[in-house]
Amino acid sequence: MKNITDYIQQWANTYKDDMQNNIMPFWIKYGLDRVNGGIYTCVDRDGALMD
Repeated sequence: MKNITDYIQQWANTYKDDMQNNIMPFWIKYGLDRVNGGIYTCVDRDGALMD
């Protein structure tokens, strides 16, 4: 079994990759209100605004 430092580093890399390659690009594309300013907080998986 890997030591705890390697285990934590592996998870840190996984979270960082997901944040940079999935989460942030999605919110930059769909979450910004480019008309009124601000950020939408309720969008579906396809980026459609939900009331």
